[in-house]
Formats: sequence, C-alpha cells, structure tokens
Amino acid sequence: MSAPTPNVLVLGGSGLLGSALVSHLSRISVPVHSPSRDELDVLDFKALDHYVSGLEPDIVFNCVGYTQVDRAESE
Repeated sequence: MSAPTPNVLVLGGSGLLGSALVSHLSRISVPVHSPSRDELDVLDFKALDHYVSGLEPDIVFNCVGYTQVDRAESE
C-alpha cells in the first residue's frame, strides 16, 4: 500500500526558488497547484484565504519574494 499523495500548494511558483521547487516536485510525481500572479494576488488576503480554503492543501510552500532590494529599502 502506498502513501496518499499530498495536496501541495506552491505560492511564488514562477520565481527562481518556486520554479525549482515545482520542477522537483513534478519530477518525483507530486501534483502541484501553483497559481500565477494573474490567478491569485497573494497580497489580497481575502482572495488568498478564499483560494487556500477552497483548495485545502496539506502542504503550503511560500516562495513569494520581493527582489527589488534598493526599492524595498526606500519603501
């Protein structure tokens, strides 16, 4: 008997870290939900809550990052 397949959500799956994670999980046959920015705005907390509640993931990887270092310091 094999273990059940986890329901995995990767936020930030199009970024450097997230895309590597999604690629690795795909190679080992783990199905991944990784919404694009157009599908889910992770800064819209109501939309994020609705998405996560509807999906009911077993595991959430948050790979979202802000990479504009100079701008981050000024803002």
